[in-house]
Amino acid sequence: MKTKSVRNIIVLVFILFTVIGCGRYEDGPWISFRSPEKRIPSHVWYVESFIKNDIDLTVVWKDSYDLGFDFHPYTENYPQSPNSGINVFANSQDYSYGFGFWHFHVINFQHNSFDKTKLNLWFSLVDTSGVECNDTLGIFPLQTHIFIEYEINRLTNDELWLQHTDSIGNKYIIKLK
Repeated sequence: MKTKSVRNIIVLVFILFTVIGCGRYEDGPWISFRSPEKRIPSHVWYVESFIKNDIDLTVVWKDSYDLGFDFHPYTENYPQSPNSGINVFANSQDYSYGFGFWHFHVINFQHNSFDKTKLNLWFSLVDTSGVECNDTLGIFPLQTHIFIEYEINRLTNDELWLQHTDSIGNKYIIKLK
């Protein structure tokens, strides 16, 4: 009888831990056994949907930029150095590649406290002659040379949904796949 009670308690604790610990993002997933820092660098992400205030800008993005983002995994010194690199793949005749960095929102760096529902991102592009482009390229908020913080609404192994609201209330939803 005691063994059955202990087993039931262990199962209950596991279920509670799973439900409480995995409901991190507004649009899910509800359960994941991979940490956010392992899911983000899982492959190259491309914009699948780019929406500003319910206006679909996806075609404009894909026709003009269509960048791929390859997030490097956090290194062994994480969280002592919260930044990790990004390779940017440009499907363009003008730009060959790009680079940048990403990290989760820092709550308290000294206490290794990070908010993994917020992603900070900065990147730049390099033209075909190997010179870094200093112009601002892209569609706000996914632009070069601008450090932006996004809310992560959904993060699975193959979906990353970002949201940003600017200072005048424009709401941007960027879905990467």
